[in-house]
Amino acid sequence: MKFRYLILALLPSLAFAQVAQALSARSEMEPALRMGFRGNPTLAGMAAAVVVLQLAVVYIPGLNDFFGVQALSPLDLAAAAGAGVFVLAVLEAFKRARR
Repeated sequence: MKFRYLILALLPSLAFAQVAQALSARSEMEPALRMGFRGNPTLAGMAAAVVVLQLAVVYIPGLNDFFGVQALSPLDLAAAAGAGVFVLAVLEAFKRARR
């Protein structure tokens, strides 16, 4: 695998991890998934926008040419999404440990 492709695969990973961190940071004690999205629709919209725009840049031909990126394989996209899930799980584990 080329170094440039690894860097390109890292960008969605960071974006998804940041969305997970933002969702978890809404409360110091309450689990993120229990809180739902109705309490802060702006954050929910931002999270959805980040994911949609990240996928658009990676997979829409005109956009990925403009940004100089290439489409990720399904496995690499799953790994990027897994980074977000991992960050959310770690942050939620810290919350649970503090309760």
